[in-house]
Amino acid sequence: MVAGGLNCCWPAKRFYAFSGKTKVMALYLGVTGTFASGKNTFGDLIKKHFKAEFLGTADVLREETAARGLGLERPNLVRVANDLRATRGHGYLAEKCAEKLKTMDVEVGMVSDLRNVGEIEALRKAFGKDLKLIAIDSDKSVRYARAKSRKRWGEDFLSFEEWAAAEEKELHPKTDDPSVQNIGACMALTDYTIYNNGSIEELEKASVELVRRLLGN
Repeated sequence: MVAGGLNCCWPAKRFYAFSGKTKVMALYLGVTGTFASGKNTFGDLIKKHFKAEFLGTADVLREETAARGLGLERPNLVRVANDLRATRGHGYLAEKCAEKLKTMDVEVGMVSDLRNVGEIEALRKAFGKDLKLIAIDSDKSVRYARAKSRKRWGEDFLSFEEWAAAEEKELHPKTDDPSVQNIGACMALTDYTIYNNGSIEELEKASVELVRRLLGN
């Protein structure tokens, strides 16, 4: 279902529960998505309109990686993330975010950068029925241009083919190891998908509309 002609999609059946305008006291969002799709921008926009906090598993990961004396290039981050999941549990990064979020007085609490199904399971355990899962996605060419411009983790030095290959390894890993990053599996579990191919104004309108509906506003 495309809402208002915007680059946003979510299943209409999810909104049937809101016909009575039931007010949600607190909403928690687990956010996943493809590389450079706009996950952080989504969080910033929600914070602009609601009493909200946005925590990323990537923030926890960068702290852990730096503590090991490693640079913050993507290969190092992936290696440390996989090691943490293997040694401390598949949901470790999300658990750390959930613990912090529970101490905050929020209307909307968000945990982003979900890259392993164990992280989704950890959030479900922490927040139960108050959790909704959102995927952010956009066309690959659009995302590559964003990755080049943001110059993060050495992405700006990669050719399109190299960048796409790196993403594919995390989207659809060719392994049965449950501790590795598997963004595709996470996206398959989400309740809603926002397609961020347009302007930031379009993303803002689609994101705020969805969250208001989820809150029952």
